[in-house]
This record gives sequence, structure tokens and C-alpha cells, in this order.
Amino acid sequence: MINSKGKIQDLQRLQQSAEFDNIRFTNPKGTIMAPTDIDMCFDYRKKLNIFGDFKLGDKGLEEGQHYTFTNIIDLLQQGGEIDEPKYGAYFIIIEHNTPRDEALFDASTCVVKRVYYKKKWFTPPPLLTLKDWLIRIFSKHELDLEYYVEKTIEQIFKETFN
Repeated sequence: MINSKGKIQDLQRLQQSAEFDNIRFTNPKGTIMAPTDIDMCFDYRKKLNIFGDFKLGDKGLEEGQHYTFTNIIDLLQQGGEIDEPKYGAYFIIIEHNTPRDEALFDASTCVVKRVYYKKKWFTPPPLLTLKDWLIRIFSKHELDLEYYVEKTIEQIFKETFN
């Protein structure tokens, strides 16, 4: 198991993409079915599941992505409500406008454009960042999460020996 604490370990590996062209299938109606990727996945102790897709500008989901992601969220929400009344399953579309030549962008500052929750799509307030949206959702579901700040060696030393 990798202990990354949410940090990218190898940027070159991250930039590799899976090619799905050779694993496409068709059903009797002629619909082409193929895998899709998930840009963001967050799970908290079977109380909250969030999946997200980052889109450049105002681009929306492809039809197959729409069906896949909404089906996953609907199934998770149905199962989660049995054990945990405050359970939440969400799919979010997050906008970024990163130039092509920039390998990374700060996900926390990207804007949440659409939210799928309990079989409905919602539009959050304008310019709501991913970080602020997550903080709101954690509060809504009464989760004991707070924003993590990396500590310096000096801070750890002071906390340990004072």
C-alpha cells in the first residue's frame, strides 16, 4: 500500500492515460459501451462518497459518462441509506481553465458547476470552489473533518516537547 497522504508521487506516471479503444463493446441495440475514467473519488468511512470529473471550461459530460456516474451514485445512495441516515453520495462536475502546457492545476480552486445528489442535478452558487463545496458537504453530513495543513519539523518539535 502506498502512503502518499494525497500527494502526487510521480507526475510523469500521473500524466499517462489509459486508451479504451480496444475494449469497446456493443449491445443488441447497437449502442457502443466503453469504460470511462474518474478524475476524483473521495470516500469517508461509508458515510460519504464523492466522485468528480474535471472539465475544461463549460464542457459537459459525454452521454456514457452521464449514465455511468449517475448510476453509480444512485446505487451508492440506495445502499448507504440502509445503514447510515446521514449518508451522502454525490457526483460533481468541476470546471478548470488550465492552459494546455501546464501539467498540474490546483483542484481546490476549481469551480463546482453541477452536483448530482439523490437522483437530481443541482447548480451550486456561482464561483463556489471545490474546497469550499467539500467543506459545506462535510458540515451538512456532520463529519468530523477539518482542513489539513502540512506541519513543519519545527511545529512538530514544539508540539512534542512543549
